[in-house]
Amino acid sequence: MTSHKKGERIPEPMRGDGTGWFDLGPRNIERDRQNPNMLVPPVTDAGLLPNLKFSFSDATMTLNHGGWSREVTVRELPVATTLAGVNMALTPGGVRELHWHPNNDKWQYYISGQARMTVFAGNGTARTFDYRAGDVGYVPFATGHYFQNTGNETVWFLEMFKSDRFVDVSLNQWMALTPHELVASNLNVGPELLDALRKQKWPVVKYPGYGYDPDRG
Repeated sequence: MTSHKKGERIPEPMRGDGTGWFDLGPRNIERDRQNPNMLVPPVTDAGLLPNLKFSFSDATMTLNHGGWSREVTVRELPVATTLAGVNMALTPGGVRELHWHPNNDKWQYYISGQARMTVFAGNGTARTFDYRAGDVGYVPFATGHYFQNTGNETVWFLEMFKSDRFVDVSLNQWMALTPHELVASNLNVGPELLDALRKQKWPVVKYPGYGYDPDRG
């Protein structure tokens, strides 16, 4: 329930022709202000359109040392059959670990901060890009990539997929779930790396050399 200031007009589900009545609550007044056409639908509205929006504020957060992420897909917004979005933040030293998306291309819009992304393609080719607020990045379908906060302020960005859901494959998790003997023989790595692999997927990690400060993240 949202409080309101004295004398402030409160929207009500009523029309000037006398239809409707007061909403005695409990209610979320700020949400009603954001959705005036749902509180008082136009007279031509038959109420058959599906919900066309879902707030990131209503999505479940994934919290890690190094930042957070949250997503809106067809699960939260059934009408979004060709679009999925992820909102993510990286603290200074935060890294979106190496991963790829097996279902679609990705576009990233950077809202604040500065970041660096490296994209890996076939035949040993790779490119590195630097981004600042207002830039848009693009990652081709099924291309491995990672990015990190390279500045002293939070990197905040939005990822968009031409798909109804968000799907990613973590290199760390994939190797952790593969028999260690197979990983060691193919990558020529020792037990120190193999023992550090984790079976849990962490979208965001902290870059080595940055300590965890509960007051700063």
